Amino acid sequence: MSAASIALVACCSRKAREPMSARDLYQGDLFRKSVALVEQRRLPWFVLSAKHGVLEPGELVAPYNFAMADLGRADRERWARRACTAIALLVEPCAVLMLAGVPYREWLAPMLEDRGFVVETPLVGLGIGRQKQRLVELAKREANQCAQS
Repeated sequence: MSAASIALVACCSRKAREPMSARDLYQGDLFRKSVALVEQRRLPWFVLSAKHGVLEPGELVAPYNFAMADLGRADRERWARRACTAIALLVEPCAVLMLAGVPYREWLAPMLEDRGFVVETPLVGLGIGRQKQRLVELAKREANQCAQS
């Protein structure tokens, strides 16, 4: 099992059509599988949103059409600086499970590490289909470990 203290889950393009909590707004399969894993681990978690930065799962969010791909390199770095500051204000340095693609990780992970966070990225180097499969495998393995203890 992970020794992570918090989790960061990237948002996705598929969203509900009306305002709702961040946890429920994002409808993508990868997002849902990521949330299932972090909730199984009972980790406090936050959404990494291209538009809004760092969101708490219960935070009310209106649907939007904006992605990290819409940002250039310098803007992604500025986004990461703001997100890192927001995370540092929310929690003390700790172990972080980051379930996010390269556009979210490339600047944010090293910035968090510079502040004393330990970042775990179990989906690095995997395509979307393999990431989903990995999340399901992790959840099953941890469920089995819990059942055996």
